[in-house]
Order: sequence, then C-alpha cells, then structure tokens
Amino acid sequence: YHKLMDSTHGDISDHTEGEGVDIDCNDGLQKKKIFIVCQRIGFNYRMGLYDRHVHIGMSNKLPECYWSGKSK
Repeated sequence: YHKLMDSTHGDISDHTEGEGVDIDCNDGLQKKKIFIVCQRIGFNYRMGLYDRHVHIGMSNKLPECYWSGKSK
C-alpha cells in the first residue's frame, strides 16, 4: 500500500484500515472507465489517479478527496 506522505493524517491509511484498494492500470481510457463506474455506484469518496494505478477508498477517518500522483 501507499502511505500518505507529508500528510497531516500521519500513518492513517485507508489501506491499513481495509477501506482502500489500488487497481493496476496503465491505460488512461481504462482509468477513466474505472472512475466513472465507481462514481455511478456511489463509491467515490477517495479517488487517486496515478501513472500506473488508480486508488479507490472509503474512510471514516480520512477526508473525501480526489488527487493525482506518481506510482512507487
């Protein structure tokens, strides 16, 4: 999982809480489809777009947000 770097949330991660998943995906169109499907089913609380994967998560401890980054 990807720890939150330089975050005010410390070591809290929706991965460690069992509330987040990274989906391997290198194709931009497939990433868009993943985001659209997640939004349609109401699973759009925490969504991260990376160069080689997308992150989808739901957390009661972390804020709802969208972000982008580079896969590690």
